[in-house]
Amino acid sequence: MQELQISNVFIGLAVATVAIAIIAVILFKKLQSARYEIAIQTDKVNDYETRYSSIIDVDKVTQDRHNGIVELDNQTASMKTDYASKKKIYDSLVRQIAIYSDDIELIELGFYEPIFDFDASDKYKEEINKCKEQQKGLLRIKDTAGAIYCTTEWKVGGSSVEGRKMTQRGIRLTARAFNNECDAAIANCTWKNMVKMQERITKAFEAINKLNESNHILISEAYLQLKIDEIQLNFEYKEKKQREREEQAEIKAQMREEAKIEAEILKAAKEAVKEEARYKKALDEAKHELETANTLRQPSLMARVNTSG
Repeated sequence: MQELQISNVFIGLAVATVAIAIIAVILFKKLQSARYEIAIQTDKVNDYETRYSSIIDVDKVTQDRHNGIVELDNQTASMKTDYASKKKIYDSLVRQIAIYSDDIELIELGFYEPIFDFDASDKYKEEINKCKEQQKGLLRIKDTAGAIYCTTEWKVGGSSVEGRKMTQRGIRLTARAFNNECDAAIANCTWKNMVKMQERITKAFEAINKLNESNHILISEAYLQLKIDEIQLNFEYKEKKQREREEQAEIKAQMREEAKIEAEILKAAKEAVKEEARYKKALDEAKHELETANTLRQPSLMARVNTSG
């Protein structure tokens, strides 16, 4: 009886174990299915978040866009400030560049009138030399009547001698800078930019004097006027030389044309003489033939006359 009970217990345990195993298998399959479904749903959620992330977090998007607008406003304000600063520099440069550009002046339209108007280029050359001598004379004068002067007697380290040396160096540097600028303007002066080159010299005069304000060194108005005269004289000299070359070329061309016409007339005259000689020769030959013919026919005619008599 006791063995039967034990046997029944083992059978119950076996059945219970099988039942538990079956239940475990079923639960495992359901768990796998649930995990698979969860994975699918998770992928879908991730896909939705990726596809619609821009509208999911509205607050974040709104804040980001607001921050972007603020940043753009800041950049715009900075650019406007920078533009205003650069525009001032640009406008200043445009005004300066206009002095050096080859813009066609009213002279191109025929409004130019010579200032000196000498009748020959040699006169201009003489006047240019006089102008240069006057400039040299002003440069030799060391006071306010000269080309470049200093209004203050400087001292360096308490020494007037050193102060004068410093002043002379400043005057030499000023003269070199201004003369180089004037020489460049004179060399590049053409009928297209005459007014601009004069203005370039005036601008250089003003700029160098402004730079020397602290040194109290000045270029005089008299020296400036001589430089304006020099560029004017050089320009008119070039124009006069060009007109003289053109006139010489025109005269030579006219002489060549006259020589050509004279040669053609001479050739025609020679041809006329030859033609006249040919005509005279032909006429003489015709007369000779006529005379010969008449001589040959004369006996025949006399015979006829006698016979008829």
